[in-house]
Amino acid sequence: MSYTTLHLTDDKLLRRIQEGDGAAFEALYGRYGTDLFNYLIHLTGQTAVAEELLQETWLAVWRQAGEFRGEAQVKSWLLRIAHNQAISWRRRQKPDEPLEEMVSFPAVEDTEETALRQIADDQLVALLDELSTDHRAAIELIFFHQLSYEEAAVVLDCPSGTVKSRVVYARRRLQALLIGGETMDGGR
Repeated sequence: MSYTTLHLTDDKLLRRIQEGDGAAFEALYGRYGTDLFNYLIHLTGQTAVAEELLQETWLAVWRQAGEFRGEAQVKSWLLRIAHNQAISWRRRQKPDEPLEEMVSFPAVEDTEETALRQIADDQLVALLDELSTDHRAAIELIFFHQLSYEEAAVVLDCPSGTVKSRVVYARRRLQALLIGGETMDGGR
């Protein structure tokens, strides 16, 4: 990655990618590759699938860089492409096939604090798995990727009010699960 691409805005990187600039592509990947991968893991629950979908996402970015209209932030546009890849993957799956590989966490130093953090991470993943794909995606975009409701609406291709209602529902559902009660109707 060159010094010149390192300091370019996301929009300028996309323009350079459209022209076939590999260094610009590498710079954009460096900025958002991890975020997209984590988002795909949360949507699919499978590391290997997330890796494959990440490759498909970046291939689509390379091919579609010229289609970016600047109506949203580049990060939102990238998350939208990743979201579409995950939705396409889910549609191709047979509903009765079990998940083969669950989310794996990196090995970390064996301390009490680390162990407690690991338990909390595992519990969070388990709780998020109880949400529908739409609700989990809304929570992921708003809280983990820190998008605004409007930016998340672009990614999810729905009105921002729908994103807000999904977040409200998901938070209530998570709260009910945390206290051990199934007070929500489960309407996904």
